[in-house]
Amino acid sequence: MPGPTTRDPSSTRLLRAAVVLAVVPAVVVLLLGILVAARTGDPFGDLTRDLRVTADVPLHFGALSALTVMVWTSAAAVALVTAWPVRRSSRPAALLLALGVLSLALAVDDQFMVHDGVLPAAGLPGEIALAAYAAWAAATGWRHRELLRVRPETPVLLLGGVLLAGSLGVDLVVEKLDLAGRESLRIFVEDGLKLVGAAVWTVGVCALARSVQREAGPSPAPARAADHEGS
Repeated sequence: MPGPTTRDPSSTRLLRAAVVLAVVPAVVVLLLGILVAARTGDPFGDLTRDLRVTADVPLHFGALSALTVMVWTSAAAVALVTAWPVRRSSRPAALLLALGVLSLALAVDDQFMVHDGVLPAAGLPGEIALAAYAAWAAATGWRHRELLRVRPETPVLLLGGVLLAGSLGVDLVVEKLDLAGRESLRIFVEDGLKLVGAAVWTVGVCALARSVQREAGPSPAPARAADHEGS
């Protein structure tokens, strides 16, 4: 009769990864939240609850901004999870990893207003962050230029980048012009281009991720150790 099977070692690795990648960072963030609340004198709940609750504003306030952040986050998650395991053996995966890092940075910037809130509040020009994103994008494009010339996802990624650049142009240039009575139009164009650009960018990232998965081939099944007793 077959003896009891041993625990799959991959389940232990997965549990360890969950602790390292999820529990520990979450606890650190909570502790930082406690420190921030203690230093500012604000209730801890103001850091953990939704802004629309703490600010007592209608539920639809900021809805499109939240949607844009969700789109950025989706692109980052798909890219990073897909590319990380095969980043050293696949050129498309290395490209995907770089795009995932950029997507994550843009998601953080959009959610926490890094370039138009955090940096100016610290006495630094917000253009520092924008320059860093542009430099990362340019370096990625240059490093993978041969690959980008032949990838079918490149036109989609370029279209998304152009739309995002248009949104940034409106933010940096048009905002400084005197547009009396047309502020709503400016905001519509700026945020509309950003949302559509992020969506198109995410489609390109997901398409590249799918290609990386196909080129990498099926993942090997986890080895299962079993004890067998002689009958």
